[in-house]
Amino acid sequence: GNCRLRLLGIGLAPLVLVLLIVLGIAIFKLFILCCLDKGYTQQTQLNTKLCKEVILVAGPILLVVSFCLLPSTARLLLAAFECESFGSDDLALPQPTKISFLKSDMSIQCGSANHAVVRSTAS
Repeated sequence: GNCRLRLLGIGLAPLVLVLLIVLGIAIFKLFILCCLDKGYTQQTQLNTKLCKEVILVAGPILLVVSFCLLPSTARLLLAAFECESFGSDDLALPQPTKISFLKSDMSIQCGSANHAVVRSTAS
């Protein structure tokens, strides 16, 4: 439920940001090329020039975004695999047992069906 949605948001946020950056640069460059540069006689010339301009401008920006966002995103996604064990001192049980819960969401027991859903979402 909640943990799965949070993982999806964390995992998709950098991709959406990259897409918005590239789209914004492409629209800006297309406006510049079409409205200010009238020297293009063929559509293929305009497409080639637009692609080159977008790559040249977006490349460094995307590298900075990747450098800033990917380590924290990977750390948060990998937290879906980290469990913490607790000992049970229930006197009704013949011997002490250990129960593990997901560190990022202590309401999810490790090894349960909910944990499997969270792990598949993270991977």
